[in-house]
Amino acid sequence: FTINRGGDAAALLLKAAKQLEPLDVRLARETYLDALAAAMFAGPFATAGSVREVGESARAAPPPSQPPRAADLLLDGLAVRFTDGYGAGVPVLKRALRAFRDPDLTREEGLRWLWLAHVSAVDVWDDGWDVLAASHLELARDAGALGELPLALSMYIGAHVFVGELALAEALVGELQAVTEATGSHVAPYGALLLVAWRGREAEATQLIEPAMKEVARRGEGIGLAFIGWVKAVLLNGLGRYEDALAVAEQATEYPQEMGAATWGALVELIEAATRGGRAERARNALQRLTRLTSASGTDWARGLEARSCALLSHGEAAESAYREAIERLGRTRIRGELARAHLLYGEWLRRQRRRTDAREQL
Repeated sequence: FTINRGGDAAALLLKAAKQLEPLDVRLARETYLDALAAAMFAGPFATAGSVREVGESARAAPPPSQPPRAADLLLDGLAVRFTDGYGAGVPVLKRALRAFRDPDLTREEGLRWLWLAHVSAVDVWDDGWDVLAASHLELARDAGALGELPLALSMYIGAHVFVGELALAEALVGELQAVTEATGSHVAPYGALLLVAWRGREAEATQLIEPAMKEVARRGEGIGLAFIGWVKAVLLNGLGRYEDALAVAEQATEYPQEMGAATWGALVELIEAATRGGRAERARNALQRLTRLTSASGTDWARGLEARSCALLSHGEAAESAYREAIERLGRTRIRGELARAHLLYGEWLRRQRRRTDAREQL
């Protein structure tokens, strides 16, 4: 799994976890967490051991010693999320994320699980998501953990993109390429893909996307298909090619909900592409799916994206109120790119209302 991220690992890890239960409960639970991570990466490509199957086995496993470690809480949260649904999993996952931000977190737990905690934090729009990515990278560098560095760097590149620090993200892309070559790892260039999409660099994105698609399909890394679909939708919406953006966003949202951030990201892009392309009904269906997730999360990041999406489907005072809510909520976060998009959409809407002075302020 560490080397290849392929579709075979989840079933092997699940079998190992079950065999370990009567011998070492702590190690069994850690292996269940490995199995869940592998199943998340494999997605629809898992040869066996889907996230639901692993989650059910993990919930039936012996409980952890008391008090539970951060990794135990993360296992419980992910297991609930993939068996009882997103809404049931969010409170348990948020408790786990608080444990991972505890200054007493051991170096061993941080090195091994902070990346998965970061993924879970983005999945539930948790406010401390970027701190987890930074902590993981710092630990990996300090420990000289070359096996952990590619994943840690990729996660932190994405964090910089979300907060609008694109130059810092680009600097880390160069470091990631050097580390990847040195270690021979096969982590897909997720961070680099997200960066070029946000910058609207179509030619550069195409050069990255096509090889990445072939690579993740070859080794069975299903999460890559959803992620790349989301990235392409971001790029195409930015270029004003809404029909193309709608097509790739709809394809990305066909994957199971275990795809997390890639899935909700694709839903947001789908709503914008559909409304701009005059496909309101498809946008409303996507908004219903998005709202189920944002309501469970409840953070300003989640609710801000929901409000911006609602505004696109609203008219008159309802649209203006939703745009203002989106700007207010996203303004309380560090997600600067999404805040900028809210200002842009509101400004365009005001211009269509012939309120040019108000529009100019937003634009």
